[in-house]
Amino acid sequence: MNAADIVSFAVAELEAVPERFEGNTYRCAASLAGGVFLPCVLLVSREKRVEWAVQNILRRITDAEKPVGERRFGKGMGVPNLIDLYAASGNRLDSHYIVRIDHCPHSLPVEHIPTLSEETSMAGTQFVATMADGKMFAFFTTGDRLFFEMPEGYTGKDIVSVHPHQTLPGKVYQMMPFFTCYVNGLDF
Repeated sequence: MNAADIVSFAVAELEAVPERFEGNTYRCAASLAGGVFLPCVLLVSREKRVEWAVQNILRRITDAEKPVGERRFGKGMGVPNLIDLYAASGNRLDSHYIVRIDHCPHSLPVEHIPTLSEETSMAGTQFVATMADGKMFAFFTTGDRLFFEMPEGYTGKDIVSVHPHQTLPGKVYQMMPFFTCYVNGLDF
């Protein structure tokens, strides 16, 4: 698959998740060359990410060069920390390795994401999701609201409503790790 194929599939088949700085992002599952399967991949515009990163890095480097008491971002964000944050952190996937993309069964429906914007407790958000068959399950995240473990036999498409700040006894389904794939041409 090339970048144009990935963009075509994403726009035609996947739900767009609007992001403040990166425009529309898309969640998918990806099969890679060599038989590797990644169930949770976030497709992001390479152009918008680079534009945002350049502006943000320059602003933060300028801030990091100020004396400690004058820094907006505190003493812990020196230039090495910034380079580490932007160049050596996160799970990244190069689009050249993708041979197939498909719907992600771990994607929370986009209409429910905004309802989870407030924390339930310090650094965490819990919620209960009601499935199409009426069954309810508890979920928890410490930040990312895009991909979640799902109860056996269910996908994110089965979620019909979300009840923030509620919980249930029993298993609590957690957020799932994901890979970010920056794709050229996703910024229209």
